[in-house]
Amino acid sequence: MFFGSPLAAPLVNYQSHTLSNGLKVIILPSGVFPIVTIGMLVHVGTADDPVSEVGLSHFLEHMMFKGTKKTPGGLFKRKILQNGGKPTP
Repeated sequence: MFFGSPLAAPLVNYQSHTLSNGLKVIILPSGVFPIVTIGMLVHVGTADDPVSEVGLSHFLEHMMFKGTKKTPGGLFKRKILQNGGKPTP
């Protein structure tokens, strides 16, 4: 059973921009609290992998969190925490 109806739902006012590097940014202003929440979606996964290159998402995960020769493991997490990010439960 659903409460309410689509006609009663408030309209969401958002702005969408695509930067010159292809990054798509969606801004959803609320004004309720003076905070910023950032979510990142990377289109890398089994559904997005070319058939001949299955496993890209797992490879990206290893590079981001376990590190590479130039980027030590944990760097992304430390940078996020240093800039006020909060770990997810």
